[in-house]
Amino acid sequence: MTREEYLQKVSENIRWKVAVPTVRSELENHIIDQKEAFMTQGIPEDTAENLAVREMGNPEETGLQLDKIHRPKHDASLFCMLSLIVAFGILMQCILFGCTGNSAISSDYPAKTVLFNIIGAGIMMAIYFLDYRLFCRHTWKIYFGYLGFSAFFSLISMPYYSLFYARSNAAYSLFIPLFAAFIYRFRGQKGLGIIKCLGILLFQQIFFGIIFGTMSLPYFCAVIVTCLLILFLAVCRDYFGGRKKLHIILFLLFLLGLPLFFFIDFLFSGGALFGLKAFQVERLNAILHPADYAGGASYVLLMARQQMENCTFGGTATVGALGELSGAYSDYIVTCMFSYFGAGITMLLLLVFALFLSRTLQISLFQPNRFGFLASTGVVIFLFVKVAFYVLSNIGLLPASSIDMPFLSYGFFCTISNYLLVGFVLSVYRYSNA
Repeated sequence: MTREEYLQKVSENIRWKVAVPTVRSELENHIIDQKEAFMTQGIPEDTAENLAVREMGNPEETGLQLDKIHRPKHDASLFCMLSLIVAFGILMQCILFGCTGNSAISSDYPAKTVLFNIIGAGIMMAIYFLDYRLFCRHTWKIYFGYLGFSAFFSLISMPYYSLFYARSNAAYSLFIPLFAAFIYRFRGQKGLGIIKCLGILLFQQIFFGIIFGTMSLPYFCAVIVTCLLILFLAVCRDYFGGRKKLHIILFLLFLLGLPLFFFIDFLFSGGALFGLKAFQVERLNAILHPADYAGGASYVLLMARQQMENCTFGGTATVGALGELSGAYSDYIVTCMFSYFGAGITMLLLLVFALFLSRTLQISLFQPNRFGFLASTGVVIFLFVKVAFYVLSNIGLLPASSIDMPFLSYGFFCTISNYLLVGFVLSVYRYSNA
């Protein structure tokens, strides 16, 4: 039996064809190694290859054993928890829409939020079945396409300022798996690889600053923090090579120095070096001194605190004063849930959400593929940061922002982007055995 015949028979018994190229390559390397070992003993090349193939065993049995190993993976608990969150999110939104006092919202938005989730779920499943490793093979092509679509979104959103932040935020969040692909692409290049990654990150901020103008500061910080953390994980795992300890020390100094530099810039020059707008500076000041901005930037923050103090375990079947504000169904949905449904149901839902994120993080951290590990971990960190920021703003510890609560906030672009990111994590898990 020739080498090709052996590999073909093994491949025929592996049903998941995505894994076949990897299996063939691995088996062929074993045959070549054994063939070379025989040839060092003075055995002719043709005979050595036949002996090497014979030592690999029965190809049908080998193929059946490999078929048991190389199968797509899925986690039923993840889909169950996500389905529960989405179902409650849709039900909750439909109930709260009726409490806004706006007949257009109460009549139109329930159907829209159902439609948004159906579209998002379809996109998630499409990404789930898509081989995420395409990002590694076509990183630059996908990135330039991403930049082009981002610029297009910027142009079409200019006349609709109310949608401007939503579109820029959604487009911005999709940079995270791409940045992980660049880290993977620059692996093994030592310090130069790290500098290239930081250069890509800097270029991304400059490009988005140009095409979108004013960016959402919390969203900007969430993406930057996520990208720097996955880059730090790559450094700690020695993906770049070189002087690992020195790289870790320098990176830690950078991670600590950047927020310190931002804080100094904010205190002494009003955020001029970081290009902060006047309203962004005011919001930051309102976090530090909420009482001084009670009639301005801290008005809604203090209102959220007051409403949280008045919430009960069983709920009041009202959204409270905060829920009657414009856009509360998107920016303060958790506060409205605490008031309407009570602390019991709301905390139970947040617990399910925490379990869902914890499970996705567990899946990500144990990925054998380096790119899969970086990309999925980055997505989960980003979702954690968004949830933390949103909940803290809803309980009155941080001011409101354009950050959404995944699968609970209303909005087309945020719903689609969250489904897409979760679909990417599911795709990484599905192809773990490939």
